[in-house]
Amino acid sequence: MSFEEEFEKKGIFKDESKLSSDYVPENLPFRDVHIKQLISFFKGMVENPGGVFYKAVAYGPVGTGKTAVAKRFGSSLINYATSKGVKIKYVHINCYQNRTLFMVIKRIADALIPNLPPRGFSAQELLDVIWGYLEDKDFYIFAVIDELDYLAKLSPDALYTLTRLSDAYLDRKQRISILFIGRNLAFLPIINQSVASTLSKNMIRFEPYKSSQILKILEQRVEDAFESSVVGNDVLTLVAEASGVDTGGNGDARYALELLWRAGKIAEQNGSQRVLPEHVRIAKSEIHPFIRDEILLSLTNHELLLLQSIASLLKKNYGIHVSFSDVEEEYNLLCEAKNIEPRKHTQLWEYLQNLKNAGLIYAKTINKGNRGRTTIISIHDIPAEVLERQVKTILEERINEK
Repeated sequence: MSFEEEFEKKGIFKDESKLSSDYVPENLPFRDVHIKQLISFFKGMVENPGGVFYKAVAYGPVGTGKTAVAKRFGSSLINYATSKGVKIKYVHINCYQNRTLFMVIKRIADALIPNLPPRGFSAQELLDVIWGYLEDKDFYIFAVIDELDYLAKLSPDALYTLTRLSDAYLDRKQRISILFIGRNLAFLPIINQSVASTLSKNMIRFEPYKSSQILKILEQRVEDAFESSVVGNDVLTLVAEASGVDTGGNGDARYALELLWRAGKIAEQNGSQRVLPEHVRIAKSEIHPFIRDEILLSLTNHELLLLQSIASLLKKNYGIHVSFSDVEEEYNLLCEAKNIEPRKHTQLWEYLQNLKNAGLIYAKTINKGNRGRTTIISIHDIPAEVLERQVKTILEERINEK
């Protein structure tokens, strides 16, 4: 094999980045109403700069377009504000990568202030530096706090502080406005009642995509991603039906795009000039929509340990389900092996509900007659061995970071 020839061989992709979850097209099908809502919530940043600390919440399952809409809106907001003589800086912060209040504030500072002095700051000191810089330059910030669920679990005080960011600057122009993005509203009880009440009036719900909607999204992307006549309607329909919430999928557009990209790679590796339905079926067998890294990365370490315990038991027992008591015993053994202090029964029960709500496991309580009731747990759509391996990898990386 010639390395150069293999590299220069013409493939079926025109620009595979168009299938990436990081790519944000100019037009976002079925999300116009969400952008209109954002305009309604944040238009005051341009009409009355500094008048109010504007904030809103966008929430919905993975792959429903929350981040893409936020990025498209942020870019458009900057352009419109500039045309009106208002200077706004857009900053997008991912809370899995920035896990504390200080890291969130530091991310804003790094995006805004060139050559920031390297000396140590507290979060409040750094915020004061940012505010002073904004006032000096007459700038405003539209900040998107993404993956909010992760911050809410690990740093609930940080979430509270971010929702009350303006309190220390009430006698000055409000320089920062925030869009929070999460998968659900579980964070609301953590924050102040009055703030929660305010946020509840500015919420945008993102529903999972139906198969017909995913089909339109794929049709839009495929023209730029693949060479002409490489992908037929039969392939797009198959991907859409595998992904749409009305046809047995999760309504996750990211999964649909990844599935199509993977099918294209399989076609190339097989020397095919077209993506065929069989390539999609092979790709689907290799991708498990419920265990994409971004879902697992949002879990706490103890949720991951509990999930690993479930997967490990199912793999060893070859059974349909395992009991919560057996899982708890396995979890305690796992914590002991890793020299980690285990959580109590009540906390583990809460973690179990979180895993269930995330669609990672199935759990139900059954009546055992005179022996009372018990909770049984199963994984229907995911090979236990694959799940166990993926969870172990993430846990090892986190433990090695410390």
